[in-house]
Amino acid sequence: MLALVALLLGGVTGCSDDAVDAEEATPQSLAAAALAHYDEPLAAVAPIFGDERLRRGDLAVELAFDRPEGDNTHVRVVVSDRLPYGRDDEDPCAGPWKCQDVGTDEVAGTLLYEAGYPEEDPGVVLAWSERGDEVVWAYAYGPFIAPDDEGGPDEEASALGDALAAIVTDPAVGRRTSEAYAEAGQELCGGGDWLEWYGQGNGSPRPEDFRDWCAED
Repeated sequence: MLALVALLLGGVTGCSDDAVDAEEATPQSLAAAALAHYDEPLAAVAPIFGDERLRRGDLAVELAFDRPEGDNTHVRVVVSDRLPYGRDDEDPCAGPWKCQDVGTDEVAGTLLYEAGYPEEDPGVVLAWSERGDEVVWAYAYGPFIAPDDEGGPDEEASALGDALAAIVTDPAVGRRTSEAYAEAGQELCGGGDWLEWYGQGNGSPRPEDFRDWCAED
């Protein structure tokens, strides 16, 4: 896995100018945005608490999507105040991974793929955007990422990369969100795919910093 960062909707978007910044964002609204941009069957979704890779105050959610073969695809969406790697002076584009500019007219964005190793590591996809003191990043793994000398990401992995790029450059993904994403996120709370914390049901105990996001809707 990448060393520098060691998881319904139909036609709902948060991009219209009059809709952005209408509501305070939640893990549910981040998940709604991910679902709007990645149209694959959802298996589970949960807010993230107490992860050592996150800072206090980060807003984070992880989604798992069914795949026809192999393990699920996991997509993590995070709103933070720092870039998604260890030290503040590290630059992932200076390493062995090739970065792509995926910015829009409204938001600057960067996307990179890390190639996997057959039978060992599927590789990862990472995208992020910086907006003043706010950083939105999305991290995913599941499909195998082929090395560039073998043709690079295939159709499935490329679609995942396109989705992450769209998520991080969506103006309604951040500390504030749109009414559309807020409402769609509330709908997730009543569904069978929503877990109260990441790892619930798999032996992960209730986190010490647990917050019942759905009870606050």
